[in-house]
Amino acid sequence: MQSVWLAPRVAWRYLLSKKRHGAVGVITWISVAGVAVATTATICVLSVFNGFQHLMTERLELLSPDARIMPDSGRTFAASDSLVQSIAALPEVEGVGRMVEDRALAVYAGQEMPVRLRGVEPEFFRRHTAIDTLLVTGSATFEPVATQHTAAQNMEPQTDNDEFSEEAILAEAMGETMTERVLASAGVAMRLGIPLANRQPLTLIAPRREGNVNLANPAASLQMGDFDVEGVYQAQQQDFDKDYVITTLPVAREILSVDEPAVTALEVYGKPGISAERLAAQLKGHLPAGLTVQHRLAQHEGEFRMANIEKWITFLLLVFIMLIASFNLISSLAMLVIDKQENLGVLHALGATRRRISRIFAWESGLVTLLGAVIGMALGVGLSLLQQHCGLIKLNGDPGTLIVSAYPAVVQWSDLLMVAIPLGVIGVITALLTARFASTRVV
Repeated sequence: MQSVWLAPRVAWRYLLSKKRHGAVGVITWISVAGVAVATTATICVLSVFNGFQHLMTERLELLSPDARIMPDSGRTFAASDSLVQSIAALPEVEGVGRMVEDRALAVYAGQEMPVRLRGVEPEFFRRHTAIDTLLVTGSATFEPVATQHTAAQNMEPQTDNDEFSEEAILAEAMGETMTERVLASAGVAMRLGIPLANRQPLTLIAPRREGNVNLANPAASLQMGDFDVEGVYQAQQQDFDKDYVITTLPVAREILSVDEPAVTALEVYGKPGISAERLAAQLKGHLPAGLTVQHRLAQHEGEFRMANIEKWITFLLLVFIMLIASFNLISSLAMLVIDKQENLGVLHALGATRRRISRIFAWESGLVTLLGAVIGMALGVGLSLLQQHCGLIKLNGDPGTLIVSAYPAVVQWSDLLMVAIPLGVIGVITALLTARFASTRVV
């Protein structure tokens, strides 16, 4: 047993003992500091990336459902009442809402842009999302508003199957018409120049899904309508803020040529304490063939994929810095071998084999790497936790326009394992090189 622990004990004494050349000891501890600093930086950077991903997840919860049911192929599927009721009856489900979404063209005051038109059930949408807290201006009632009937409105193309309610006919007779209302994202408002007040009508245009194109009257092949922009919202999340226009389900169905009961998706919200992943897993076993389900993160897979790519590319760059630091570690250990060369001759004279002597310096290399790694991990976790809970490093910019005032940081213990793997590889390589060099110095 004593022979087993002889090599690490001698290596520990060599590490702490006074060196004949003082510079050797200084360089050794600089090597420890180099490993520690590289490890600390890696953990802190990974924690900040985790913080931004966590922040992104929190922003997605504001408008994204826990799970979304969509067709395997095609644009829409029939969301019958029996299907919706069967899903709503599951013990994990709190609510199910119908949704229609597709591309359309938005025109406002001579400006135009492609948008994603999203039709929702207003009461369900407001109850399960944080839309009311995201409004920059206006409201999100989606209630039609009476507007003055003008000649320009009389010139709008009428379809063969237009139906007028008694209220609409009465309003038109009185010189007014009922205009549906929509909610615009901040990106749409900025791109089209929609002001916060005194807005003009917003025109939405989409191609008809059925029938032939009439070349003599191309406008007849388009479904269009003028809408009042009821409000503008900003979720501080690019996917939601870029090009969304939200309206009621019947209006979206009319513009996008989607017949009832077809929908593009069912939005499902779980009960408190039910994670999105668990809810999606439970739904999979209760869906008919032809339908698939995505949990919240899968709905925005592209954004999270890019965030993960950035995180791990940065990790690889930091590992490369660790590798550079290991070169200094190898050189300092080689100098330590030279400093202890007389001791090597004494050990060899006392019967120590070259293999045992090389094992001593292999342990020496491992102890230096381990000591630097432990110090670096402790510092990295400590600094990351301080940033996570105290926000020591602030973000530059106007606090009123920032979601958070400090860099977000979240410590994930799996990251420590990812950092430990390259450290272990570096430790093994440096140990083998140091042991080989020590064996050649034995006289």
